[in-house]
Amino acid sequence: SPYAIIEIMIQQQFNIPELLRPVLDKGQALIIIPPFGSIYDFALGPHILQAETEAKGFKTHILYINMLLASILGIERYDLVHNAPLYWMLGERLFARSAYDMPPLGYNAHNFSGEFMPVAGKKTGLNAFYQTHTPLDKDTVIQMESQCYSFIDEIAPIIASSPYPIIGCGVLMFRQINFSVALLRRVKQLNPEKITIIGGIGCKEESAEGIASLHPSIDYIFKGESETTFTRFLQDCFPSQKNSISTSSLPPQRIITGEPNQNLDNIPIPRYESFFEQYHHFIGDTDQEKIRVWYETSRGCWWAEKSKCTFCSEFPYNFRHKSVNRVLDDLRSIKPLIGDRLLYMSDNIIEPSYPEKLLPQMASSPDFPSLVYQLRTNFNLNILYRFKQSKIPAIFAGIETFSSHVLKLMHKGTLGRQNLLFLRNTACAGIYTTWFLLWGFPGETDSDNREILQLLPLIRHLQPPMNYIPLGLMRNSQFINHPHDFGITEVEPWPVFSDIFPKTSAIEKLSIYYSGEYSSGSEQNASIVGEIAHQVDYWKQNWKKENLVLMNVLGAYAIIDTRSIHNTEKKHFLTEEKVRQIMIPQPYKSSNNSPDIEWALEEKLAVIMDSWYIPLITASPALISNLEKTYNEYPVL
Repeated sequence: SPYAIIEIMIQQQFNIPELLRPVLDKGQALIIIPPFGSIYDFALGPHILQAETEAKGFKTHILYINMLLASILGIERYDLVHNAPLYWMLGERLFARSAYDMPPLGYNAHNFSGEFMPVAGKKTGLNAFYQTHTPLDKDTVIQMESQCYSFIDEIAPIIASSPYPIIGCGVLMFRQINFSVALLRRVKQLNPEKITIIGGIGCKEESAEGIASLHPSIDYIFKGESETTFTRFLQDCFPSQKNSISTSSLPPQRIITGEPNQNLDNIPIPRYESFFEQYHHFIGDTDQEKIRVWYETSRGCWWAEKSKCTFCSEFPYNFRHKSVNRVLDDLRSIKPLIGDRLLYMSDNIIEPSYPEKLLPQMASSPDFPSLVYQLRTNFNLNILYRFKQSKIPAIFAGIETFSSHVLKLMHKGTLGRQNLLFLRNTACAGIYTTWFLLWGFPGETDSDNREILQLLPLIRHLQPPMNYIPLGLMRNSQFINHPHDFGITEVEPWPVFSDIFPKTSAIEKLSIYYSGEYSSGSEQNASIVGEIAHQVDYWKQNWKKENLVLMNVLGAYAIIDTRSIHNTEKKHFLTEEKVRQIMIPQPYKSSNNSPDIEWALEEKLAVIMDSWYIPLITASPALISNLEKTYNEYPVL
């Protein structure tokens, strides 16, 4: 068959044993990073386990098998699978046959690329906005499935004969489960003495029981945070710290449940160099700029302890953080290992004391790497500028929408005007801001969407969202735990889960995404979703060409406006008093406003949101700070 010919060509082009064996060593455990996780991301969790166990005298090695498969499939095609629509579950489909002897691509494979995202439920008017254009046609996917099937047969004997008594896989929620089952199943067949394990975020809560139901070849599933339990597991397996398993000491329970680590200061620094070594070995020097190196300074979410966002699936969320001194020591040690790369924080939310206690100690120092943090939008311009000075040039921001009504439905604890001003202020501070614009919330109204549609053309000079995406109903969210509180009915798992897992498995515990019926403005007027999507696409393509900026040159103030809402570039020359009036956020009362405020609104230099006047004009933080000092009548958001 043509696919058999392809497999022969793969074997001729890639000598898999020669590629794998140099990165295998002797040790007690091998943790494999499966496809189709990103090849550019350092796997923080497994490397923490590696560092923890090495501190206790054990050798745990990490193998980025996803990089090896990417080099075989081709990086571009691998990334297409990684970035395919989640509801396709394409990474799981590609290994369904290898894992469970299913038909190629699992059940209902003929329909996988034509499915609409199940969150749409019966709302057929929304279907058009879920379709995804991708170069992955069905023939290409079938060919890739054949390559993946052959890949398991190629690597399993090498892993099974490797000098590691314990073979494990670290899994995310999806894309990596079926590969892990397929490989561990085959390894167990080839060498029954191997102990096979699975852990990672894909094994939290009920998912651990779901994974346990997939296949008996998985000996142990590590549920939750596993630094302590995995180290104890190795101590039980190897009481003399040799490479032979003490079978009498193996745990009796198949699911090993961890507890939240309450002292993060005890976590050693991961070995970053091994990631770079394997990237170079499997991938080479290609796309080095896409690499993301990760670190953590906290776990959990302190905001969820107060008022959990309704769509959030985080659980448990008890917040813990590292001490300032420990973070500073770690960052000094990490800097030589990663050079000038950004260091991404895995934290759900920044510890509230860090802006005052941690960041000032990092400012302008060459001893620390530049960081990327996830932030709420309750920071003003002065603090954002401090972030930039303290080596935080980029952030993930929890903006989601500019509708205060929808933000209240989310329990975000912020208002639309705060989100808008935050986005304006990050532009002023020069901070690259990654954020998403969401739609389709229960209780969202048509007027909420119209409010956003009217705003978008005015803010094309600010950073656009990464994507305009629909709400996803996830396990542990309030939408699923208390659906009737939000008017959600007919809640059921995405049907694709029954296509990618065996019928004998606990589908209800493996399914973390759900569909449901509920009322929203997006359903009532689906066309407005398309209009907003069109505006967002235009914004993403053109935002670097548009400006709305205030400058002060030799005491003269000028606003340069190149936004495409105007037919031509506009320039406004203003007095200092007028600039002070129009640049300061303030409560808006139409009956008692200065002519300058009304002029700025007419020129679309500002908007009224939540009964406040919000300027859209960007300027240097120093210029805005000087204006605020001479205009203290109103609080600055």
